[in-house]
Amino acid sequence: MQKKSRKDLLKLISAIAATALLGLSSIQAAPTGKTTISFEKALHDANKVAAMKSSWSVMLGAGNSMTPLYGENSVLVVEKASFTQLSVGMVAVYKDSEGSLVAHPLTAKTGSDWVARGINNRGEDPERVSAENFVGVVFGVFNASQSLQESGVEYSVEETPVVYGKTF
Repeated sequence: MQKKSRKDLLKLISAIAATALLGLSSIQAAPTGKTTISFEKALHDANKVAAMKSSWSVMLGAGNSMTPLYGENSVLVVEKASFTQLSVGMVAVYKDSEGSLVAHPLTAKTGSDWVARGINNRGEDPERVSAENFVGVVFGVFNASQSLQESGVEYSVEETPVVYGKTF
């Protein structure tokens, strides 16, 4: 347990250091939903952080099951973590049976799979997070003052996939 805590602390310190070194202004210490940062700047800053490690990628937030942590105005940084290192509370990204990417916190382990649930959802996700559908873990959120649609920023779903906070 102590190793995980140390690893989590190192990730946090790395993110803070990246913020200071790269001059990132859109990263927020706590989710507030209120910022003056443009979507373009949030996307730019998230890409700067993701470029620091090959296993990190950027995804666009959508939906409302995870507000105020993330939603339509958010850019997420996701790590391709090991499925065997998951633990309760981590926000896992997985591909559902419809082919959509979903990001919800893990609430319990059931056999070899995980139960997930959006923070605003009344119940758990209908699908389990498994080694087969697991994509990664959200470890950074960059919030903007507007959504992607409102910003007019052009993007490619292949380059920057959309991850949903689905309501079930």
